[in-house]
Amino acid sequence: MNIVADLTPFRCEKPPEEAALVTLELIKALKSTPRVRLMLLTADWNDAELRRRIGTDRCVFVNVYGAWHKRNPAGGLEVPQDRRRWRRLWLEIGYGKPELLFCPFGVIVYQPSAIPTVCTVQDTRHLVYPQFFDSSELAYRNQLFDDVCRNSAAVVCTSAFTQKVFAAQYPYPKEQVFVAYQPVRSCPDAVGEDRTRQFLEAAGLPGKQFAFYPSGFLPHKNHRLLLMAFAVFCRRNPELDLSLVLTGSELAEAQDLREAMATMGIADRVYATGPVDDGMRAALYRHCSFVIYPSLYEDAAPEALAALQFGKPLLCSDRAGLPEYAGEAALYFDPRIAGELAVAMQRIMTDDRLSGELQRQGALQAQKFGAAGMARQYAEIFHSVMEK
Repeated sequence: MNIVADLTPFRCEKPPEEAALVTLELIKALKSTPRVRLMLLTADWNDAELRRRIGTDRCVFVNVYGAWHKRNPAGGLEVPQDRRRWRRLWLEIGYGKPELLFCPFGVIVYQPSAIPTVCTVQDTRHLVYPQFFDSSELAYRNQLFDDVCRNSAAVVCTSAFTQKVFAAQYPYPKEQVFVAYQPVRSCPDAVGEDRTRQFLEAAGLPGKQFAFYPSGFLPHKNHRLLLMAFAVFCRRNPELDLSLVLTGSELAEAQDLREAMATMGIADRVYATGPVDDGMRAALYRHCSFVIYPSLYEDAAPEALAALQFGKPLLCSDRAGLPEYAGEAALYFDPRIAGELAVAMQRIMTDDRLSGELQRQGALQAQKFGAAGMARQYAEIFHSVMEK
Protein backbone atom coordinates (compact mmCIF):
# COMPACT_ATOMS: atom_id res chain seq x y z
CA MET A 1 0.00 0.00 0.00
CA ASN A 2 1.39 3.37 -1.02
CA ILE A 3 0.27 5.83 1.66
CA VAL A 4 0.70 9.60 1.63
CA ALA A 5 0.70 10.88 5.23
CA ASP A 6 0.20 14.61 5.70
CA LEU A 7 2.32 15.80 8.62
CA THR A 8 2.28 19.51 7.74
CA PRO A 9 -0.01 20.41 10.70
CA PHE A 10 2.71 19.34 13.17
CA ARG A 11 4.11 22.39 14.93
CA CYS A 12 7.52 22.34 16.54
CA GLU A 13 6.38 23.64 19.90
CA LYS A 14 8.79 23.51 22.80
CA PRO A 15 7.91 21.00 23.98
CA PRO A 16 5.37 19.46 21.55
CA GLU A 17 2.08 18.28 22.99
CA GLU A 18 2.05 14.67 24.12
CA ALA A 19 -0.75 13.83 21.65
CA ALA A 20 1.39 15.06 18.75
CA LEU A 21 4.35 12.96 19.88
CA VAL A 22 2.12 9.90 20.17
CA THR A 23 0.97 10.49 16.58
CA LEU A 24 4.60 10.50 15.46
CA GLU A 25 5.06 7.22 17.34
CA LEU A 26 2.30 5.77 15.17
CA ILE A 27 3.99 7.02 11.99
CA LYS A 28 7.28 5.43 13.07
CA ALA A 29 5.48 2.13 13.61
CA LEU A 30 3.71 2.35 10.25
CA LYS A 31 7.11 2.54 8.56
CA SER A 32 7.84 -0.99 9.72
CA THR A 33 4.39 -2.41 8.98
CA PRO A 34 4.38 -5.02 6.20
CA ARG A 35 2.99 -3.87 2.83
CA VAL A 36 2.94 -0.18 3.87
CA ARG A 37 5.12 2.36 2.07
CA LEU A 38 5.02 5.95 3.24
CA MET A 39 5.46 9.33 1.64
CA LEU A 40 5.49 11.91 4.44
CA LEU A 41 4.40 15.44 3.55
CA THR A 42 6.22 18.08 5.56
CA ALA A 43 6.70 21.85 5.46
CA ASP A 44 9.47 24.37 6.01
CA TRP A 45 8.46 24.80 9.65
CA ASN A 46 8.72 21.11 10.61
CA ASP A 47 10.70 19.15 8.00
CA ALA A 48 14.00 18.99 9.89
CA GLU A 49 12.35 18.21 13.23
CA LEU A 50 10.19 15.44 11.75
CA ARG A 51 13.18 13.84 10.04
CA ARG A 52 14.98 13.82 13.39
CA ARG A 53 12.05 12.38 15.35
CA ILE A 54 10.81 9.83 12.78
CA GLY A 55 14.01 8.87 11.01
CA THR A 56 14.52 8.82 7.25
CA ASP A 57 14.69 5.06 6.74
CA ARG A 58 11.83 3.12 5.07
CA CYS A 59 9.97 6.29 4.01
CA VAL A 60 10.29 9.36 1.80
CA PHE A 61 9.95 12.95 3.00
CA VAL A 62 8.53 15.58 0.68
CA ASN A 63 8.57 19.22 1.77
CA VAL A 64 5.42 20.36 -0.03
CA TYR A 65 5.79 23.88 1.24
CA GLY A 66 9.34 24.37 0.04
CA ALA A 67 9.70 21.91 -2.83
CA TRP A 68 6.79 21.89 -5.23
CA HIS A 69 4.23 24.49 -4.30
CA LYS A 70 3.21 27.86 -5.70
CA ARG A 71 2.47 30.91 -3.62
CA ASN A 72 -0.82 32.52 -4.48
CA PRO A 73 -1.08 36.34 -4.43
CA ALA A 74 -2.50 36.28 -0.91
CA GLY A 75 0.61 34.55 0.38
CA GLY A 76 -1.05 31.19 0.95
CA LEU A 77 -0.30 27.88 -0.72
CA GLU A 78 -1.58 26.46 -3.94
CA VAL A 79 -0.70 22.79 -3.79
CA PRO A 80 -1.19 20.64 -6.90
CA GLN A 81 -4.54 18.87 -6.72
CA ASP A 82 -4.14 17.07 -10.03
CA ARG A 83 -3.75 13.34 -9.47
CA ARG A 84 -1.32 13.03 -12.38
CA ARG A 85 1.13 15.41 -10.71
CA TRP A 86 0.95 13.47 -7.44
CA ARG A 87 1.48 10.24 -9.36
CA ARG A 88 4.44 11.71 -11.27
CA LEU A 89 6.05 12.84 -8.03
CA TRP A 90 5.52 9.39 -6.54
CA LEU A 91 6.97 7.69 -9.63
CA GLU A 92 10.02 9.95 -9.57
CA ILE A 93 11.01 8.53 -6.22
CA GLY A 94 10.28 4.97 -7.29
CA TYR A 95 7.20 4.28 -5.18
CA GLY A 96 4.56 3.68 -7.84
CA LYS A 97 1.25 5.50 -7.65
CA PRO A 98 -0.26 6.88 -4.42
CA GLU A 99 -3.26 4.91 -3.21
CA LEU A 100 -4.46 6.71 -0.07
CA LEU A 101 -4.01 9.99 1.80
CA PHE A 102 -3.75 9.73 5.59
CA CYS A 103 -4.36 12.82 7.75
CA PRO A 104 -3.34 11.78 11.29
CA PHE A 105 -3.74 15.25 12.83
CA GLY A 106 -7.40 15.63 11.88
CA VAL A 107 -6.84 18.37 9.30
CA ILE A 108 -7.22 17.89 5.54
CA VAL A 109 -4.79 20.37 3.98
CA TYR A 110 -3.72 18.76 0.73
CA GLN A 111 -6.05 16.39 -1.05
CA PRO A 112 -5.19 14.90 -4.44
CA SER A 113 -8.34 14.07 -6.33
CA ALA A 114 -9.41 10.49 -6.99
CA ILE A 115 -7.58 8.80 -4.12
CA PRO A 116 -9.39 8.16 -0.83
CA THR A 117 -8.62 10.09 2.34
CA VAL A 118 -8.57 8.63 5.86
CA CYS A 119 -8.65 11.21 8.65
CA THR A 120 -8.09 10.72 12.38
CA VAL A 121 -10.37 12.68 14.70
CA GLN A 122 -8.37 13.46 17.83
CA ASP A 123 -10.22 16.24 19.63
CA THR A 124 -14.00 16.53 19.98
CA ARG A 125 -14.04 18.80 23.04
CA HIS A 126 -16.00 21.53 21.25
CA LEU A 127 -18.89 19.13 20.65
CA VAL A 128 -19.40 18.51 24.38
CA TYR A 129 -17.91 21.60 26.04
CA PRO A 130 -18.48 24.48 23.59
CA GLN A 131 -18.30 26.91 26.53
CA PHE A 132 -14.54 26.33 26.67
CA PHE A 133 -14.04 28.03 23.29
CA ASP A 134 -14.65 31.49 21.89
CA SER A 135 -16.83 31.96 18.80
CA SER A 136 -13.94 32.12 16.32
CA GLU A 137 -12.36 28.91 17.63
CA LEU A 138 -15.73 27.16 17.54
CA ALA A 139 -16.29 28.26 13.95
CA TYR A 140 -12.82 27.04 12.98
CA ARG A 141 -13.32 23.64 14.61
CA ASN A 142 -16.76 23.20 13.06
CA GLN A 143 -15.32 24.00 9.64
CA LEU A 144 -12.57 21.42 10.12
CA PHE A 145 -15.08 18.73 11.01
CA ASP A 146 -17.32 19.67 8.08
CA ASP A 147 -14.30 19.27 5.79
CA VAL A 148 -13.52 15.88 7.30
CA CYS A 149 -17.08 14.66 6.78
CA ARG A 150 -17.24 15.97 3.24
CA ASN A 151 -13.84 14.78 2.02
CA SER A 152 -12.96 11.61 3.95
CA ALA A 153 -13.60 8.07 2.79
CA ALA A 154 -13.19 6.97 6.42
CA VAL A 155 -12.83 8.57 9.83
CA VAL A 156 -10.73 7.05 12.61
CA CYS A 157 -11.60 7.89 16.22
CA THR A 158 -9.15 7.44 19.07
CA SER A 159 -11.71 5.85 21.41
CA ALA A 160 -15.17 4.29 21.30
CA PHE A 161 -16.31 7.29 23.31
CA THR A 162 -15.11 9.64 20.55
CA GLN A 163 -16.82 7.47 17.94
CA LYS A 164 -20.10 7.80 19.83
CA VAL A 165 -19.78 11.59 20.16
CA PHE A 166 -18.87 11.99 16.48
CA ALA A 167 -21.74 9.77 15.31
CA ALA A 168 -24.22 11.70 17.45
CA GLN A 169 -23.22 15.04 15.91
CA TYR A 170 -22.56 14.28 12.24
CA PRO A 171 -24.59 12.40 9.61
CA TYR A 172 -21.57 10.39 8.52
CA PRO A 173 -21.97 6.73 7.46
CA LYS A 174 -21.44 4.63 10.58
CA GLU A 175 -19.74 1.84 8.64
CA GLN A 176 -17.02 4.32 7.64
CA VAL A 177 -16.15 5.33 11.22
CA PHE A 178 -13.46 3.19 12.87
CA VAL A 179 -11.78 3.08 16.27
CA ALA A 180 -8.00 2.82 16.54
CA TYR A 181 -6.44 3.58 19.89
CA GLN A 182 -3.39 5.75 20.23
CA PRO A 183 -0.22 3.83 21.09
CA VAL A 184 1.75 4.23 24.27
CA ARG A 185 4.87 6.23 23.56
CA SER A 186 8.23 4.61 24.20
CA CYS A 187 9.71 5.90 27.45
CA PRO A 188 12.07 8.79 26.74
CA ASP A 189 15.35 8.79 28.62
CA ALA A 190 15.23 10.81 31.80
CA VAL A 191 17.70 13.66 32.19
CA GLY A 192 20.83 13.01 34.20
CA GLU A 193 20.76 12.69 37.97
CA ASP A 194 22.58 16.01 38.46
CA ARG A 195 19.99 17.99 36.52
CA THR A 196 17.14 16.07 38.15
CA ARG A 197 18.56 16.76 41.61
CA GLN A 198 18.93 20.47 40.83
CA PHE A 199 15.37 20.60 39.54
CA LEU A 200 13.93 18.83 42.59
CA GLU A 201 15.98 21.01 44.95
CA ALA A 202 14.73 24.18 43.26
CA ALA A 203 11.18 22.94 43.81
CA GLY A 204 11.89 21.98 47.40
CA LEU A 205 11.09 18.36 46.56
CA PRO A 206 14.24 16.27 47.18
CA GLY A 207 13.33 13.28 49.30
CA LYS A 208 9.66 14.23 49.31
CA GLN A 209 6.70 12.34 47.97
CA PHE A 210 4.78 14.13 45.25
CA ALA A 211 1.83 13.57 42.96
CA PHE A 212 2.36 14.50 39.32
CA TYR A 213 -0.21 16.00 36.93
CA PRO A 214 1.44 16.27 33.47
CA SER A 215 -0.90 18.71 31.75
CA GLY A 216 -1.26 22.32 30.64
CA PHE A 217 -3.64 24.81 32.20
CA LEU A 218 -6.65 24.39 29.91
CA PRO A 219 -10.24 24.65 31.19
CA HIS A 220 -11.10 20.98 30.70
CA LYS A 221 -7.96 19.87 32.54
CA ASN A 222 -9.77 20.71 35.77
CA HIS A 223 -6.90 22.20 37.78
CA ARG A 224 -9.21 24.19 40.04
CA LEU A 225 -11.00 21.09 41.33
CA LEU A 226 -7.67 19.29 41.69
CA LEU A 227 -6.39 22.08 43.94
CA MET A 228 -9.59 21.99 45.98
CA ALA A 229 -9.22 18.23 46.40
CA PHE A 230 -5.55 18.57 47.32
CA ALA A 231 -6.44 21.17 49.97
CA VAL A 232 -9.03 18.79 51.43
CA PHE A 233 -6.49 15.96 51.40
CA CYS A 234 -3.87 18.09 53.20
CA ARG A 235 -6.37 19.22 55.83
CA ARG A 236 -7.59 15.68 56.52
CA ASN A 237 -4.15 14.05 56.47
CA PRO A 238 -1.61 16.40 58.08
CA GLU A 239 0.67 13.45 58.80
CA LEU A 240 1.05 12.64 55.07
CA ASP A 241 3.71 14.92 53.61
CA LEU A 242 2.67 15.05 49.95
CA SER A 243 3.40 17.74 47.37
CA LEU A 244 1.80 18.31 43.97
CA VAL A 245 3.74 19.00 40.76
CA LEU A 246 2.03 20.57 37.74
CA THR A 247 3.57 21.00 34.29
CA GLY A 248 2.55 22.56 31.02
CA SER A 249 2.00 25.94 29.43
CA GLU A 250 0.28 28.47 31.62
CA LEU A 251 -2.72 30.47 30.45
CA ALA A 252 -4.39 33.52 31.95
CA GLU A 253 -6.27 31.30 34.39
CA ALA A 254 -3.02 30.24 36.05
CA GLN A 255 -2.75 33.49 38.05
CA ASP A 256 -6.23 32.90 39.45
CA LEU A 257 -5.13 29.40 40.42
CA ARG A 258 -2.11 30.77 42.26
CA GLU A 259 -4.34 33.09 44.23
CA ALA A 260 -6.64 30.16 45.00
CA MET A 261 -3.67 28.11 46.25
CA ALA A 262 -2.70 30.90 48.62
CA THR A 263 -6.26 31.22 49.89
CA MET A 264 -6.49 27.46 50.49
CA GLY A 265 -3.12 27.39 52.27
CA ILE A 266 -1.40 24.97 49.89
CA ALA A 267 0.86 27.33 47.92
CA ASP A 268 3.97 25.91 49.63
CA ARG A 269 3.05 22.36 48.60
CA VAL A 270 2.23 22.95 44.92
CA TYR A 271 4.96 23.46 42.33
CA ALA A 272 4.12 24.58 38.77
CA THR A 273 7.13 23.94 36.56
CA GLY A 274 5.91 25.49 33.32
CA PRO A 275 6.70 23.57 30.11
CA VAL A 276 9.28 20.80 30.49
CA ASP A 277 11.18 18.83 27.87
CA ASP A 278 10.95 15.08 27.32
CA GLY A 279 13.85 14.29 29.61
CA MET A 280 12.55 16.30 32.55
CA ARG A 281 9.04 14.95 32.08
CA ALA A 282 10.48 11.43 32.21
CA ALA A 283 12.37 12.31 35.39
CA LEU A 284 9.16 13.56 37.02
CA TYR A 285 7.35 10.37 36.05
CA ARG A 286 10.16 8.27 37.53
CA HIS A 287 10.39 10.17 40.83
CA CYS A 288 6.70 10.81 41.55
CA SER A 289 4.68 8.73 44.01
CA PHE A 290 1.71 8.54 41.65
CA VAL A 291 0.21 10.24 38.62
CA ILE A 292 -3.11 12.02 38.91
CA TYR A 293 -5.35 12.82 35.95
CA PRO A 294 -8.57 14.72 36.83
CA SER A 295 -9.46 15.87 33.31
CA LEU A 296 -13.12 16.41 32.47
CA TYR A 297 -12.69 15.38 28.85
CA GLU A 298 -10.13 13.38 26.86
CA ASP A 299 -10.66 11.59 23.56
CA ALA A 300 -7.48 9.64 24.24
CA ALA A 301 -5.08 9.46 27.16
CA PRO A 302 -1.39 9.61 26.20
CA GLU A 303 -0.30 11.08 29.56
CA ALA A 304 -2.27 8.45 31.47
CA LEU A 305 -0.71 5.69 29.37
CA ALA A 306 2.71 7.17 30.12
CA ALA A 307 2.05 6.67 33.84
CA LEU A 308 1.46 2.97 33.18
CA GLN A 309 4.55 2.81 31.00
CA PHE A 310 6.67 4.22 33.83
CA GLY A 311 5.14 1.81 36.34
CA LYS A 312 3.36 4.42 38.43
CA PRO A 313 -0.03 4.12 40.15
CA LEU A 314 -2.66 6.16 38.33
CA LEU A 315 -5.55 8.13 39.82
CA CYS A 316 -7.84 8.83 36.90
CA SER A 317 -11.03 10.64 36.00
CA ASP A 318 -13.84 8.28 35.03
CA ARG A 319 -15.02 10.52 32.15
CA ALA A 320 -14.89 10.40 28.36
CA GLY A 321 -12.27 8.13 26.76
CA LEU A 322 -10.00 7.80 29.79
CA PRO A 323 -11.36 4.47 31.15
CA GLU A 324 -10.86 2.82 27.74
CA TYR A 325 -7.14 3.49 28.00
CA ALA A 326 -6.53 2.97 31.71
CA GLY A 327 -8.71 -0.14 32.02
CA GLU A 328 -8.34 -1.83 35.42
CA ALA A 329 -5.00 -0.10 36.01
CA ALA A 330 -6.41 3.05 37.61
CA LEU A 331 -8.20 4.18 40.74
CA TYR A 332 -11.13 6.14 39.32
CA PHE A 333 -12.98 9.13 40.71
CA ASP A 334 -15.67 11.57 39.60
CA PRO A 335 -13.73 14.68 38.44
CA ARG A 336 -16.61 16.92 39.51
CA ILE A 337 -16.40 15.97 43.21
CA ALA A 338 -13.37 17.24 45.12
CA GLY A 339 -14.07 15.07 48.16
CA GLU A 340 -14.04 11.91 46.08
CA LEU A 341 -10.65 12.79 44.63
CA ALA A 342 -9.29 13.61 48.09
CA VAL A 343 -10.33 10.15 49.32
CA ALA A 344 -8.65 8.53 46.32
CA MET A 345 -5.42 10.38 47.12
CA GLN A 346 -5.58 9.18 50.72
CA ARG A 347 -6.13 5.58 49.63
CA ILE A 348 -3.20 5.53 47.23
CA MET A 349 -0.92 7.04 49.91
CA THR A 350 -1.90 4.63 52.69
CA ASP A 351 -2.74 1.35 50.96
CA ASP A 352 0.46 -0.29 49.72
CA ARG A 353 -1.44 -3.32 48.50
CA LEU A 354 -3.68 -1.16 46.30
CA SER A 355 -0.69 0.75 44.96
CA GLY A 356 1.12 -2.46 44.08
CA GLU A 357 -1.93 -3.93 42.36
CA LEU A 358 -2.37 -0.80 40.23
CA GLN A 359 1.28 -1.00 39.20
CA ARG A 360 0.88 -4.67 38.27
CA GLN A 361 -2.26 -3.97 36.25
CA GLY A 362 -0.57 -0.95 34.67
CA ALA A 363 2.21 -3.05 33.19
CA LEU A 364 -0.36 -5.38 31.63
CA GLN A 365 -2.52 -2.52 30.36
CA ALA A 366 0.39 -0.69 28.72
CA GLN A 367 1.22 -3.81 26.71
CA LYS A 368 -2.18 -3.61 25.00
CA PHE A 369 -1.25 -0.31 23.38
CA GLY A 370 2.00 -1.17 21.66
CA ALA A 371 2.76 0.99 18.64
CA ALA A 372 3.23 -1.99 16.31
CA GLY A 373 -0.26 -3.31 17.08
CA MET A 374 -1.84 0.10 16.60
CA ALA A 375 -0.03 0.48 13.26
CA ARG A 376 -1.38 -2.88 12.07
CA GLN A 377 -4.85 -1.71 13.05
CA TYR A 378 -4.47 1.38 10.88
CA ALA A 379 -3.07 -0.72 8.02
CA GLU A 380 -6.21 -2.87 8.13
CA ILE A 381 -8.37 0.25 7.95
CA PHE A 382 -6.35 1.55 4.98
CA HIS A 383 -6.74 -1.78 3.21
CA SER A 384 -10.50 -1.91 3.77
CA VAL A 385 -10.91 1.63 2.41
CA MET A 386 -8.86 0.92 -0.72
CA GLU A 387 -10.84 -2.24 -1.43
CA LYS A 388 -14.11 -0.29 -1.75
